[in-house]
Amino acid sequence: MEISIWYISQQLPNALGCYYYLCVFDLKNCQNLVEFPTFICDKLDKLQELDLSKLQILLDKFKKMSLLQHFKLNDCQNLETIPPLIGKLKFLKHLDLSKCNGLKELHKSICKLSTLQILNLSSSMLQELFDPSIGQLTTLQILDLSSCFMLGKLPRSIDQLTK
Repeated sequence: MEISIWYISQQLPNALGCYYYLCVFDLKNCQNLVEFPTFICDKLDKLQELDLSKLQILLDKFKKMSLLQHFKLNDCQNLETIPPLIGKLKFLKHLDLSKCNGLKELHKSICKLSTLQILNLSSSMLQELFDPSIGQLTTLQILDLSSCFMLGKLPRSIDQLTK
């Protein structure tokens, strides 16, 4: 089951909590959304793709979304950091954080994403990539750092990325 929502006033409708079999949830461009209720997150445990592009909030309640494979947060201007819970998404293959101008650092728990293949950080304001454990991302195939003008240096362990 797939749901795309193009406009929302400020909150998601309560009825969304009943979609136990939802696989794709697209909320891109719902810039007025200020709250993502926990009761909905608790029901989305089969979710595989979540698009929160251009949202003004960060979903910090996604620990129950353990099957998530594609997580798009591009163009989230107020996003300053990624919560440590990101490391719990064991099946995540694609993480898009492009154009997140408020993002200055990544939490080191990103290095726990053992299935991550694509990490898009392009056009963000990152000042440093993350600790030397980036080499643990052994399945990473694409690391997009284009137009990261604030990025000063890369960790030495980047040469451990073999794909």
